[in-house]
Amino acid sequence: MRSAAAAVAVKEKAQDQSRTAAAAPKCDYSDVSGHQTKPTITEPISITVPDSDFHDFDKDRSEECFKPKQIWALYDEDDGMPRFEHFLSSLKGEKAGRGGCVRIYPKSGDIWAVYRNWSPDWSRSTPDHLRHQYEMVEVLDDYSDELGVCVTPLIKLAGFKTVYQRNTNKDAIRWIPRKEMLRFSHQVPSWSLEGEARNLPDKCWDLDPAATPDELLHAAEAKA
Repeated sequence: MRSAAAAVAVKEKAQDQSRTAAAAPKCDYSDVSGHQTKPTITEPISITVPDSDFHDFDKDRSEECFKPKQIWALYDEDDGMPRFEHFLSSLKGEKAGRGGCVRIYPKSGDIWAVYRNWSPDWSRSTPDHLRHQYEMVEVLDDYSDELGVCVTPLIKLAGFKTVYQRNTNKDAIRWIPRKEMLRFSHQVPSWSLEGEARNLPDKCWDLDPAATPDELLHAAEAKA
């Protein structure tokens, strides 16, 4: 039931029952358009996020979850999202690239955050208010070189902070072609609430708040 791809974080219990995630020191080798840039390293930052509605995602990144030959996602300092590497055992379609690089593609059943306004013309000069706008999507079919990735949007469920439901409008289903793969920001750890008798609609997930963009986490509750 669990979509792993958990992110590495240092979490502390706060007085308001929120948690503080320590972002990894940034070591960025490319800009948002994929071009190589000079590596930069900065100090870690802390980001406070609320608890999820149902699942305890901290259990999925506890010390005993770390095993040899795994790759975990680290939070970046741009907007605190886990987009440095991914947990390979939960993903499909990895291919080794030049210099030992690994390409990771979305697979069926994954939940991902995508850039709402992504453009191939983006660069480091692109304003934050344009780049930091996201939507959550469910991946309906594995990546293919020919077609790309088939996704459908998720809708935040009214009355919850981190519960999302699949968009029931079939017209909302779309393909993100191979040339637009940089539209994908990061995979979001999720917990299926299917069949858990909580009076929820079908096709609902509890999403990890530490991997949920701030604008979605604190947005006004949408109507399902």
